[in-house]
Amino acid sequence: MGNAFLKNRAFTYGREGDDQIMGKVQLIPFIAIACICMLLMTGSMAAPSKGVIYVDSNPDGAEIYLTNTSVSPDNLTVHDTAGITPREFFVDPGTYRLFLKKYGYITWWNESFTVTPESYQDFNVTLTDTNP
Repeated sequence: MGNAFLKNRAFTYGREGDDQIMGKVQLIPFIAIACICMLLMTGSMAAPSKGVIYVDSNPDGAEIYLTNTSVSPDNLTVHDTAGITPREFFVDPGTYRLFLKKYGYITWWNESFTVTPESYQDFNVTLTDTNP
């Protein structure tokens, strides 16, 4: 009789545990959807205050320098580095200058340009070989 009691108790605890697990499993999709919605809402609320810059070069792999001050190509620092082409990134509104550098090519730069909220600036640059 003692064994039957233990078997029933173990079985009962097992069923309760399974029910609790199933309840948690059913809650997981709800939590996942809630997290996705929160990410979408915060992302869509933050993005409009920025502008987008897309930079590509021929050949690829040029260093991108983006600065909001008057800087000559010889005075660029690592703090001005914005990545390697091709690249698209968000920037705060303001006035910028763009420089592209690649070993074996002449440094390219443009006159200053203005980024406004939700604007899109597209730069496709062909670099000139230093020894044509």
